[in-house]
Amino acid sequence: MSKPFSPCGWHWCAALALCVIAGGCRTDAPLHVWRPAQLRSAVGQQVLVAPLAGPSEPARDVLAAMQAATPRDGGRQVTLRTAEQLRASAHGTVRLASASETVESEQLSDLTLLSLARQAGVDWLLMGEVLSRRQESRSQQIPTWLIPDHTEASGSEAAGDENTSSGAPRLAVVWRLYDVGAAKPVADQSVVVDAASLADSNAGFTLAQAAGREAWRLLTPSVARETVSLAQPWGRWGSKTVRRGNEHAEAGAWPEAERLWQQAYRQHPSQHAAVHNLAIAAVAAQDFSRARQFIRRALELRDCQLYRQSAVWIELQQRRYHRAFALPDPPEGWTLTRDGR
Repeated sequence: MSKPFSPCGWHWCAALALCVIAGGCRTDAPLHVWRPAQLRSAVGQQVLVAPLAGPSEPARDVLAAMQAATPRDGGRQVTLRTAEQLRASAHGTVRLASASETVESEQLSDLTLLSLARQAGVDWLLMGEVLSRRQESRSQQIPTWLIPDHTEASGSEAAGDENTSSGAPRLAVVWRLYDVGAAKPVADQSVVVDAASLADSNAGFTLAQAAGREAWRLLTPSVARETVSLAQPWGRWGSKTVRRGNEHAEAGAWPEAERLWQQAYRQHPSQHAAVHNLAIAAVAAQDFSRARQFIRRALELRDCQLYRQSAVWIELQQRRYHRAFALPDPPEGWTLTRDGR
């Protein structure tokens, strides 16, 4: 007597049959893409970063981290200026409009800094404050979901204090950006970093270093990690090669993944999953024209929800890339997305 199928076996067969009928399944892979500046682009311009208000040690460390991480690569270069540099070049001493006991260095008012910046030909003024735990809970600039439930620790309110017994170690900075030419603030944004995220990233940064590096995302293009959906075919010629390519993409080896997808498509021109995945690989290489050609071809071979979603995603990534680097619209224009999406 033959052995009956187990329920799990039936479920596996049913899932496989569904994938075959649908023309394929999907799998996820990490991909790094460019994002435009979150507030305003300061690429090619001068930015005056004022001494931060708030607890002195993290405030000083965040500013030092910003100086060390100033973008200098092509397409992102920014000139950072400090209040000390501007005062030295002005050959004078500027007295405080106000002072904070928690900051060791002089804390200049926004009006004084705007005047200094304008005289020096600086384009933007960035002022920030490191928040204590209690200030975080009162701040309207930090979403409540970023603030963990905790009991205030007595005797220590320094933001980012790694010895605090209340909540995870974290550091929060609220930034305000001023247009020097217009002499007025134009945007506010908070930057919040926590020890758990740093540990997951294996970057080896301190909280202050991470906050300083994150602050540049406000003013320059930056790279962000996304999870993308790849077509995972079954029951078609070349499917095994496509799935091997997917495994490489999941590991971040996009060139090898692209090579395998090209092989599958070359040997089996109707292998639409390979064409779809080649479109995603083209985005990884910032070749958006090629990506759009591939996704159109994939839709010609098979019109399905995943491919339609990917077509919109590709154009959205291209929009962000063009906005990040102030590029003109592509010759083919925008067909699937609207500005602001």
